[in-house]
Amino acid sequence: SRPLADVVRECAYLAAQGVREVTLLGQTVEAYGHDLPEQPDLGDLMRELQALEGIARIRFLT
Repeated sequence: SRPLADVVRECAYLAAQGVREVTLLGQTVEAYGHDLPEQPDLGDLMRELQALEGIARIRFLT
């Protein structure tokens, strides 16, 4: 998994560039973060991303 802060930082950058929709891609998205030291989960990532100004839609592909 990519660190939560990295994903949020990239999405914030994209939002600042006018992107309104992001798509998260992963083989097993519900396992997000289990391999990271902080062990964030998909809910943690969603809470961070939904708080970003400008992002209107978040999609998942598995």
